[in-house]
Amino acid sequence: MLIMGSTFFLYLLISSSNLFITYITLEGIAMQSYTLAIYTFSELAITSGLVYFLIGGLASGILLYGITLMYGTTNTLDYTGIKLHMSNNIDIISKIDNTLILTRVGIILIFFGMLFKLGAYPLQMWVPSIYSNSPNPVTLYFATTVKLAISLTFIRLIYTVFEISVEYIKILLIISSIGSLIIGAMGAIKELRIKNFIAYTSINQVGFILLGLCCQNGIGVYYSVYYLIIYVLITVGFLTLVFNIRQTTTNKSAVFFKDLRFLCKNSAFAASMLTIQVLSFAGLPPFVGFYAKLYIYYALATSNMLILLLSTLFINILSLYYYTRILKSM
Repeated sequence: MLIMGSTFFLYLLISSSNLFITYITLEGIAMQSYTLAIYTFSELAITSGLVYFLIGGLASGILLYGITLMYGTTNTLDYTGIKLHMSNNIDIISKIDNTLILTRVGIILIFFGMLFKLGAYPLQMWVPSIYSNSPNPVTLYFATTVKLAISLTFIRLIYTVFEISVEYIKILLIISSIGSLIIGAMGAIKELRIKNFIAYTSINQVGFILLGLCCQNGIGVYYSVYYLIIYVLITVGFLTLVFNIRQTTTNKSAVFFKDLRFLCKNSAFAASMLTIQVLSFAGLPPFVGFYAKLYIYYALATSNMLILLLSTLFINILSLYYYTRILKSM
């Protein structure tokens, strides 16, 4: 019932065209998520869920304050009305005005509030503990369905509603994308637990989605959405396989990478399918993850963001280490 209720709010979120409705649906999703996170009622789940709730409450306050500022300066919460107002007041960006500067502050607050919902740098601290301590179906739900809906909403807000303001948001997108890539890669390198690894991989993949948005053009947005869809499909396949692999001693779902040992011997088909998913995550050809990352790099190249391209390419090369570690464990 909780997942059904959350899915209902996700549907409303995607179809929303008003900031107030967007906020209400995001909070509806958050309330369901807080409950799902502590569903097992274990000590670790309750502790991580409480931290998630407290930080989430702060992020919700930031988001609400940003929406309040937007309404105070534009006199509307409708997406079309906000975009029209900002198009008619270009000096929101070109100069500092005592009234219109509040619109810029409101957009930045909404931006950071959405970063928390995405689990992106610098508000990603809740992701590993929640993914690790939630039941397997809940982790799968958070990493795919919730991620997909909130990412699409974030892209829509930045490049449809606040389109005229993308120029001064660009630096924030670059910082968040690089930070997410670094934290995701560095965190995954030392992880031994499968669900913690997925959490850091999720942070890393959000970084790639934000990279496309840094391009400030339709190509970047298109390839970000394409990457998002591919990432969700790969995650569904990976987690479905891993959660159905049983430990040889306890017959429970695999928790650590060491639980995957002898998988090649016991089930060659499962091992081959898992290898395909891992190599897709790594972005190696000829798998679909390679093309998703290639298109993001293509968008950066066509936008003359070569320094950003080279730096993120280096980080991606480093990430190959922990992907190959999974293959070695099998």
